[in-house]
Amino acid sequence: MLECWTVLAALATQTAAVSLGSLVLGNAYRHPAVVANMAVTLDHVSQGRLVLGIGAGWQPNEHAAYGIELPAARDRVAVLAEACAAYRLRDAPFDPRPLSRLTLLVGGGGRLVMGVAARHAGVWHAWARPAGLARKNAVLDGLLRDIGRCPGDVARATGGTVAVRAGRDPERAAGEIEVQGTPEDILSQLLAFRDAGADEFIVRDDAANFSIEQALTQLDTLTQAVLPGLTR
Repeated sequence: MLECWTVLAALATQTAAVSLGSLVLGNAYRHPAVVANMAVTLDHVSQGRLVLGIGAGWQPNEHAAYGIELPAARDRVAVLAEACAAYRLRDAPFDPRPLSRLTLLVGGGGRLVMGVAARHAGVWHAWARPAGLARKNAVLDGLLRDIGRCPGDVARATGGTVAVRAGRDPERAAGEIEVQGTPEDILSQLLAFRDAGADEFIVRDDAANFSIEQALTQLDTLTQAVLPGLTR
């Protein structure tokens, strides 16, 4: 696939209102000081619309292909915590400065990563079904209270693939499509994520099941037929 940060820079010049971010940068691939400079640069290019999403990294074959060591999970999380702390340094020499305080998103559903999110993030993201998301949200609430933060201090994001169908079909589509059905079905399913504590649902790209033309049609349907019900 195309490299994330380069694509975000291109998208920043072609859009005006939407937030732009990574879901998520693998922390092992880039030094935090380099990421900080990248983030501030893209913050300026996008006029303050950047969400800096970062995770501990996990994929062995990708690390091997890049020639980058993949430490044990606990060590990766410790390094992630150090990187997140570096993004919050006060009075560090840096020029130009970001246009505003950057939104830091920490992605990962494990308890150790959730601990990093509780301490450093403005947004926490995990892929989960509503029931699982509700359980994880309760865990994150407890971690936040333990360090003196309010549960409302960290927004909750999740997401998945979405397939809109014009009519009712008892057969679910093949593959890993988490939300599917008529616009009414999809609205009901997305409201279940909201009831589980999600502040944001990110529609994941699904090139295995949809062409570009089909994906654009799906997005039009979601925008026109589903989104009004969510905003109400």
